[in-house]
Amino acid sequence: MIKNHKILMRKRWFIFWVLIISATLLVLYVECAVKVCEVVYDTATEEVYARMVKENPDRDVSLIVEQVTTSGTEFKLLQSTNESLTEGRDIVITGWIDPSFLSKNNDFYMQSIVKYVILSEKGQIGQSKAYDDDSDAPSIRADRTVMITPDKSIYDSAKNGYFEAKDLSAYGHIRLYLSPFVPLFRRSA
Repeated sequence: MIKNHKILMRKRWFIFWVLIISATLLVLYVECAVKVCEVVYDTATEEVYARMVKENPDRDVSLIVEQVTTSGTEFKLLQSTNESLTEGRDIVITGWIDPSFLSKNNDFYMQSIVKYVILSEKGQIGQSKAYDDDSDAPSIRADRTVMITPDKSIYDSAKNGYFEAKDLSAYGHIRLYLSPFVPLFRRSA
C-alpha cells in the first residue's frame, strides 16, 4: 500500500514538472514568435502607404493614426483603399496586438509621432462600439500591422524590423495572454 502511494506521488510530481516545463516552453515560443508589428523608419508616410497599396492589391490597406480624444475611438482613419470607410473618422481595429502597449512606449511618445498601416481582408468592415461614448464605429480586422516612424531610436529598438511579444509592457503582456479569454483585449479602444 505504501509502495503504491509512493509510485502515485512520483507520477503526480512527474506530471506537475512536465506541465511546468511545457508551459514555460509555450511562453518562450509566444514571446519570440508572435509579431506585434513590422517597423519602417521613414519620414514620408504617404510614400510608404502608396508603396504598400501597390504591393498589396488583393488586400485593403488603411493608414491610421492614434488620436487623443475624450469620446470616440483610439484611432482615426487617414486613408484607405476600402471606399466604404470614411477618412478622418473613428475606426476600431480588431484581431491585433495593440502596439500602444509596447514597453518602448513607456512615456507615450510613440502615440504622437507614429502612424500605422493596417492590411485587412478586402471589403470586410464590421461595426464596433467605442468604449467611451458607446457610439458605433466601423471596424476592420488587422491581418498585418506596419508601424511607420520618423524616429530612428524607435526603429532601432525593433529587432530585425519587428516588435515581438517580448517587447510588450507588463500591461501589454496581460492583454496578450488574457486575449483568448477576453476578446476585448484583441481590439483597439
